[in-house]
Amino acid sequence: MRWAFLSLAFISLFFSSLFLSGCGASSSNADSSRGTVSSASSYISPTAALAECNNISGSEMVLSGQVSTYYQAGQLVPSDLLLNLASVPPTVESSNTAYLQFVPYYEPTPGNISYGSALSMVFMDKLTGATSNQYSEISLANIQSALKDLALTSTITPSQFFSRVYVLLVGVAQQYVAASAELFDSSKGSGALSSLNFLLPIFYANPSVYQVYEPSPDLDQLHPFWSYLSSGYSDSEFASMDEQICQAMSGGGRIPASVGAMDQVDMVSMANNLKGFLHTPLGARLVHVNFFARIWTQFLVSYLQPTWRQIIHSILDLNL
Repeated sequence: MRWAFLSLAFISLFFSSLFLSGCGASSSNADSSRGTVSSASSYISPTAALAECNNISGSEMVLSGQVSTYYQAGQLVPSDLLLNLASVPPTVESSNTAYLQFVPYYEPTPGNISYGSALSMVFMDKLTGATSNQYSEISLANIQSALKDLALTSTITPSQFFSRVYVLLVGVAQQYVAASAELFDSSKGSGALSSLNFLLPIFYANPSVYQVYEPSPDLDQLHPFWSYLSSGYSDSEFASMDEQICQAMSGGGRIPASVGAMDQVDMVSMANNLKGFLHTPLGARLVHVNFFARIWTQFLVSYLQPTWRQIIHSILDLNL
């Protein structure tokens, strides 16, 4: 019995020192560091309703529309997102020097923003599904080039472009949870003239659930239903609200159903594509885990957990 007690004490001390040296102090509350593997807020909910569509709008610039997941031949393409732009800054369609880029980002810790490179895109004909070549920005020159790619030059003018064409963002890495639409004009300097931020699907439809799993005020307040945080609406009601955004993408049809079907996709499979969550050997997904947290998780699952079970069984066998 004494040996068992001493062994348990040693094991507890050993694991505590390993954890603290590998990951730093941990916390179990929702506002803890999103790189902490022991935080309850780090794990996905397999049952909470998911949002596949989001509005793009704001007072920061003349830009509006929707963004959604993208399906091809009935299969979700997690790295691609579909944009339906109802309006863009007028200079983009008329000036040779103005252009619009979409820059993805995430927050490893609240207030610490990490930006990626501007996203590549192709333009997709809403009626035929035909796609253009790949571009890095929306500009008058690229709109004119895409019209040629899609054989629309004789029927569509640049000012009518987005009434006929979707923007398909390609290669959106899993860790990015939001994007900044940034307007540039080379005749007015190298910096962005204005920007507009929005969440990238897939995310939790219920803003209160999203707040728990993404405890960052900057991201939380980008949620399309943030103003309904205290409304008492259920998950299913928020899911219905998001469905309305999806339908608005095609004037009443279900987007992205026009490019594939999202029916028969179970919640757990969809949850595996939540933006900002990464795989772990446990099968759960952590929010933007840092390098040491990832190493800890791998070590914990691959080596320590089996060893721990063996030790416990050995102690119990001795006591018996």
